[in-house]
Amino acid sequence: MKRGRHDEVMPEERTTALASIAWFYYIDGLTQADIAERMKTSRATVGRLLQEARETGVVRISIDPTILATMGLSRRLCDRYGLEDALVVPRRATDSVALTVNRRIAIAAAGYLERYLRPGAVIGFGWGDTVMNVLFSIRSESLEGVTFASVAGGIDRYTREVFATGNGIQAHLQLIPAPLVVNSPATAEALRQDTSVTRVLELSRTAVATITGVGGTQVTGSSVRSGLYSPSAISTIAELGGAGDMLGEWFDADGRVVPQATSDRRIGMDLAELATMPHVIGVAAGVEKATAIRAAVLGGYLDVLITDEPTAELLLA
Repeated sequence: MKRGRHDEVMPEERTTALASIAWFYYIDGLTQADIAERMKTSRATVGRLLQEARETGVVRISIDPTILATMGLSRRLCDRYGLEDALVVPRRATDSVALTVNRRIAIAAAGYLERYLRPGAVIGFGWGDTVMNVLFSIRSESLEGVTFASVAGGIDRYTREVFATGNGIQAHLQLIPAPLVVNSPATAEALRQDTSVTRVLELSRTAVATITGVGGTQVTGSSVRSGLYSPSAISTIAELGGAGDMLGEWFDADGRVVPQATSDRRIGMDLAELATMPHVIGVAAGVEKATAIRAAVLGGYLDVLITDEPTAELLLA
């Protein structure tokens, strides 16, 4: 390569060099050390040339405007509600996209959850369709050495679905061996003292993060579809002031627990204890759930919210 005074590359050749190094780094994915070896130069020189490529316009870094928009919504949610973090999934470009809102939120949440997945880590999880889809969406290679402990009953739901997934999550689950709601207060009290239940709950209390869904008072929700509540029971709960539920415990529009709406037949951690856990991640979306999601955040039960763009806009309206 021809060089001039002070061993500098001539302008035309320098542009070519900048383009080559930028291509190796940004397109081929080579490290600066790899590029230095290939170009027979130092790593420090590669770093300087990459900086020059950005400054001179050889490399122009752009961010998808839809991502920028949702990042702005995330920051505003954190500021408005005092959240530790928020993740907003962009709205679908068209209605023809096959993935449902529930599935898209679950995929995003699974990616977010990976920051906590390390060998020896315990992750707590609650009840619900979206939570179940999150567990099934985690990459197999991220599961090594991780234990997922349920914070509430609902074994019947998971045992029906768990073997349909190919990510191997079933080998990492510690389930409370009981439904979320049992048939009598006496049965519930007995189960709460059973070692098979207390063992899982004690494990879940060591979780580095806990993921939970948020239910609302719509009669088409998963709690009605699963048979946990009848449509008339949901209507009664709404009349009592219930706006949403987590782990089977109901709260009003300001996030205050509604004792008369919460069954004494429930098995699992209560919301007061959940609020003391580190990094509680709520996964919920849908305009029909906005009131319930807002209430869960106002109640202080969530540290992180993962939702979609239309729901985030409603929460900020």
